[in-house]
Amino acid sequence: MESPLPTPSIPDRDSGPSGALPLTFDRVFRPWRYAVSHSELRLRTVDTEAGDLIEAAFFGVVGMKLKSL
Repeated sequence: MESPLPTPSIPDRDSGPSGALPLTFDRVFRPWRYAVSHSELRLRTVDTEAGDLIEAAFFGVVGMKLKSL
């Protein structure tokens, strides 16, 4: 059984620039799971040697556009 990943905290809207959207990271993410039936998109970091694995989950997704490298 897979151990649960820690849930990142979401900054308050009034917390200044760190809470502004869009969120940015100094790491590269890749699509990990896209479930059309559940409208769910999960992205994971590519380089796991850089530290902890980061997984971002988005719900209510109706579509996505990807930029090819």
